[in-house]
Amino acid sequence: MGLVPQGGADWIAGVVYLENIIRALLTVGGSRLSLCFIADPAQQFSAGSNLTLDVPTHVYTHRSHHPWSQVAWNSLKSRRLPESLETLARRLGLNVLFPLQTPPSQRLPVPWIGWIPDFQHKRRPEFFSVACRAERDSRFQRIVDEAPHVVVSSQDARADLMRWFPTKDARVSVFQFRSVLDPRWFDMNPQTVVDRFDLPAKYLTYPSQLWAHKNHRIVLAALSLLRARGRTDIVLVCTGREYDFRHPEYADDLKREIVQRGLQSQVRFLGLLDRSAQIQVMRTAAAVIQASLFEGWSALIEDARALGKRLFVSDIPVHREQNPDDAVYFDPDNAEQLADLIECEWPHLAPGLDPGREQRARDEQEKLTREFACRFTDVVGRAWCPAT
Repeated sequence: MGLVPQGGADWIAGVVYLENIIRALLTVGGSRLSLCFIADPAQQFSAGSNLTLDVPTHVYTHRSHHPWSQVAWNSLKSRRLPESLETLARRLGLNVLFPLQTPPSQRLPVPWIGWIPDFQHKRRPEFFSVACRAERDSRFQRIVDEAPHVVVSSQDARADLMRWFPTKDARVSVFQFRSVLDPRWFDMNPQTVVDRFDLPAKYLTYPSQLWAHKNHRIVLAALSLLRARGRTDIVLVCTGREYDFRHPEYADDLKREIVQRGLQSQVRFLGLLDRSAQIQVMRTAAAVIQASLFEGWSALIEDARALGKRLFVSDIPVHREQNPDDAVYFDPDNAEQLADLIECEWPHLAPGLDPGREQRARDEQEKLTREFACRFTDVVGRAWCPAT
């Protein structure tokens, strides 16, 4: 099959999504696995840029639907005009393409699986422009109309799909992904990353893009309430890209709010880290916060599950569906409730790495990874041999 890279610096979750699938397949397939990436040259995808693949890996680029000037520039660099996705799929004899978030411009000679991560623009339209909502409506409808098979990441998202873009049950799979972490990350000394960023011995972390729906403001409000109660020792470390293309001013507004609330010594923004460094920050955190107002399936929660971390989680349906073992829930619009939970839990949260919790989580993750890989092969099989 052909794996089609998604995401990038603007949307790191798309990269992590594919990495998790690859690592799960490597776990069960080992040396029998050969990977074939079908990449849009505009993404500047490099197999192995974020993970080392000890299996045969083949990368092919196809002609994208970007402006002709960009196609021409890419062609000049490679000294040849890229093939269309349709021609490439036929020449390579692929049986399935996955995941596609934009329907191909021409009919493909092989089945393809459309992936719709979430329906946030329907549930939380205030975070999108009218034009962006219309584009998503059009694209999602085309996926539902044209894809031989459609994947969503949760039962919650499946209900949204059937509400706004109804289709036959047999054409839809709920594919709840898991975090499959690189074993080498556990061999690293996380203290080197703590020292690199001069982090305190005990801190909370919220590893998420600075996007408006991620709801960092409620966490700042909770910290402000705690500060007023004399709890100035609670530090929040945030990682993730500090730009929301839908709300370009959002990160600057957050940083101004930190100053206005007098939280400069308690909130740290580290920016978008490489994946291994981000994991080390999470490993040594006392607990992880996930305050989002909306998710399709939270990769952050899956990372925390894989690391055995305590979680403060916004009480939204998909988070309940994910059901992390060691979590307390809070109303994402109630700063006082979050402040109360943190104040109650903070004295009992151990700073730094907890090897015992981490190992128990890793043991459980082995089973989840195999289930994840088996579920993926089932989804691919449903696309390849659709039910009548």
